[in-house]
Amino acid sequence: MPRGKENIRTASAGSRRLGDAGRGAGRRARSDGALGVATLANIRGRDLGDPLFAPVWSEIDGLGLPVFVHPTIPPGGRDMRLDEFSLATPVGFMVDTTLAFARLILSGFFDRYPNAKLIAPHGGGTLPYLSGRLDRSHETIPACRSAIKAPPSTYLRRMFYDSVVYEPRALAMCVATGGADNVLYGTDFPHNVGDMKGILALVGGLPADQARKVAGDNAKRIFKI
Repeated sequence: MPRGKENIRTASAGSRRLGDAGRGAGRRARSDGALGVATLANIRGRDLGDPLFAPVWSEIDGLGLPVFVHPTIPPGGRDMRLDEFSLATPVGFMVDTTLAFARLILSGFFDRYPNAKLIAPHGGGTLPYLSGRLDRSHETIPACRSAIKAPPSTYLRRMFYDSVVYEPRALAMCVATGGADNVLYGTDFPHNVGDMKGILALVGGLPADQARKVAGDNAKRIFKI
């Protein structure tokens, strides 16, 4: 059998197995008390929008579950020499989050799964800073608008973010990009860069109505607690 057909058949079989495993798993987890789902931003190098994962996303979308998407080493991390100066933490994770969500947005993922509540940690990586560049690329580069009609910034307001940014101006930009209703208090606990008190103080520095939402009201609404 030609290798291409063999790979297609293997991927199809894997998708069926994943679909069988995922079907009903969300409801069972919900009945066991789970309030959401967690995943890495890439699964052994596969994008989260890979068709292999479609059955799982369909299940998640049907339940409207929150999904915390934590970064890991991005594909190509070795070539980036992220082990030097432990750059995986301050830089590599941000790259992984940014690439993962940029691909999801531009691929039309949020239109296919409108009820999934994806949470981008660490203030969304670099996405708030790149919002205007993504929109400009959508206007001028055909590939960036091939699967979506609305500007990418529209989808940035359909995502959720946590507040682990360590800097007031970064948090203000995240709130401005995603909306005060879509940012959650995060801690990075138990990572060695975590700062629960510092981040809470950062949130407290927002305007009072925004601070109240970010500190807890948004999480109560999103996780239905």
